[in-house]
Amino acid sequence: MIDLDASYDPEASLYAAGATFGMIGRLALNDQLDVLPPEALVAATQDAVGDLEYALENLPQQELVTALGILFEPTSEQGEFAFDFEVTTTSLKQEFIEFVALNALNDAIDFGEADDVPLDTGFPMSGVSEYQLTFNAVTRDLDFASV
Repeated sequence: MIDLDASYDPEASLYAAGATFGMIGRLALNDQLDVLPPEALVAATQDAVGDLEYALENLPQQELVTALGILFEPTSEQGEFAFDFEVTTTSLKQEFIEFVALNALNDAIDFGEADDVPLDTGFPMSGVSEYQLTFNAVTRDLDFASV
């Protein structure tokens, strides 16, 4: 795993977040998340969140609008955008990996905020879990929740 330091530029941070989330997503789609040690998966998730938050908080307004249009869908709330995804597990091992990785993601996004509570992944029951990553363009706040 490569740790990309993109803290010098919000645009580079956005690309770094995309590369890291893309790697994690590819592993998940190919049922290979277990090839990474849990601590590496957690570190990669936290790094990607840090890069994404830095980018969204520091991009110039026009670049932010473009990024939001590419990464997120507008919601019924004014200035709020969402990215919905689901995770399907078929074993206790996969469910545990989902629990660890997505709670690390949730903790990295919501640490210290009022909505900082453990994420309900359905653990220990395997199946389909739905999640939503939201960004409020007015407050520049990124949130994560199970839906």
